[in-house]
Amino acid sequence: MADGDEPLNPRERLHQRRRERLLSVLPRIYAQQPAGSVVSVLVDAMAARLAELDLAIERVLRDRWVALAGGVPPFDEPSHPLEGLARLLNLESEPWERADWEQPSTEWPREADKAELFRRRVRHSAPVATRGSTTVRSVLTLGAAALDTELCPRLVRLPEGSKAPDTTLGLGVRPGTRASCPGCANPEASGRCVWDKEGPRKKEGPQKSAEAITERSGQNPVLARMLLTDSPLTPRSLLLTGLRHGETFRVRSPSLVQDRPEVQIVALEPVSYPTVQNLGSNGTLLFAGQLAAGEALLLHPDRTAEEVRPFEGYFTEGPALQLLMDPKGRALVRKADGTFRDVSDRIFFLQGKAFFDVSHFTAEKSDDPMASRFALLKHEVMSPTVEPGEVTWAYRGFTRKDVQALAAPEITNLLQDAPEAPMAGKVDITLEWWTRPPASFRLRVPQVPVRDAELRDEVLDLLRRSVERARAASVQVSVDFPEPPREETHPLGEETPGVHLTARATEDARMRERLQVKATAPQPAEKQPLGEGLLTLGGIFDVTRMDWSRFAP
Repeated sequence: MADGDEPLNPRERLHQRRRERLLSVLPRIYAQQPAGSVVSVLVDAMAARLAELDLAIERVLRDRWVALAGGVPPFDEPSHPLEGLARLLNLESEPWERADWEQPSTEWPREADKAELFRRRVRHSAPVATRGSTTVRSVLTLGAAALDTELCPRLVRLPEGSKAPDTTLGLGVRPGTRASCPGCANPEASGRCVWDKEGPRKKEGPQKSAEAITERSGQNPVLARMLLTDSPLTPRSLLLTGLRHGETFRVRSPSLVQDRPEVQIVALEPVSYPTVQNLGSNGTLLFAGQLAAGEALLLHPDRTAEEVRPFEGYFTEGPALQLLMDPKGRALVRKADGTFRDVSDRIFFLQGKAFFDVSHFTAEKSDDPMASRFALLKHEVMSPTVEPGEVTWAYRGFTRKDVQALAAPEITNLLQDAPEAPMAGKVDITLEWWTRPPASFRLRVPQVPVRDAELRDEVLDLLRRSVERARAASVQVSVDFPEPPREETHPLGEETPGVHLTARATEDARMRERLQVKATAPQPAEKQPLGEGLLTLGGIFDVTRMDWSRFAP
């Protein structure tokens, strides 16, 4: 090419190369033909067709590789060649991942960036789709790919040091970090990712190199934190309305462990000595008292450390949190006016095989009322356990005869006001307990990287769909994105801290409130004119946040 000539585009350059190769294999007489002759035109046409064939072959080869597909626009197909490969893996591009070459965008993401977003997601998801997607690492890999991050190969089971960890921590790092990560180069150096600031700090080896890189760049490559919990704690409840004495109901608990439920009994009619019994375990909750219509019994059971241990994990919630906040159980009666009274001393827990079984009641056949007493009777605030599976429960009323047959002598005086006949009127019963469902997991993402705030909801929806698609059959999955805790960092100094407290009392008299003052006089023996009476005022001054003076005659 002579100086000053414009450079040839790839198609023209390939056409020229093909023409030169054709002339090199043909007799010299063809090469000596002047331009525009029949032979020259024929050679040019053959070179052009071969050049198009070369381009088609090159495109076919490139578009069959994820890393090269659609690298040179425009395309003959209406859609991007990468989308055809993604469909083989049951992946579809999202609106922000589709490039529009006819009307290119001037803001992020640009058309080339859009194609690369989808390319990275396909490249990270392809191994999971081909090797299996039902493992913890596979689920976290798909979650990281949906957030346009790479999954750090170091997964940590939490809580660390526990005998029964239930949560796996996965970190999503900036694309390209793993290729130059000092920790990935030495996988045996540490169990945690060297970039994880929330983990234990060991400033040696790869950890020290990672901190040096962070200080130089001013950025930490960790963009997302993902917590996958096996059999997460799930609350369940059961509401039963209009129950009467002797009625039974079924309680189903899809859980790996048992729990003591919180019980609420709302009396629609007067109730005396109501009981709620688990017919499977023969555990019975007895309230040795009365409920008027409109009152409700609220029972928070007392759980032991052994009963709470199966619910302990990385997240302190459910029975473990209740044990910390309220170690001892309690029972309250909510009156119709909204006030409460403590009735914990009137709660009994009974356990035995002979309860409500007439054939075993020897109290009616013997003079010894202790013959059929319960094997276990506790004066504690406890409720019957809800076992895994489905069990029949019953609602009944306790009578004086039941007290004589089942109660111990030392607490008979507490049960002496039991009715002669069952007085278990109509009630509404609510049971609330915690479960660990089998074949389930929860993915919690407290830290989400989103470059564009407007795409946050769409990106989170993509993450949810990607994880749900990866689950195995009959496996329940939930994905949530909790708000991060708000924190403020204040530098520490050598100055003495100063605290300035002020109290302000203001009066705010609303215009619609009127001050009414009445003149009152005592009742003397003789009549006196009104002007000689005494003016009395009663005032209450309130300094609460919503305060104003209130005067009453």
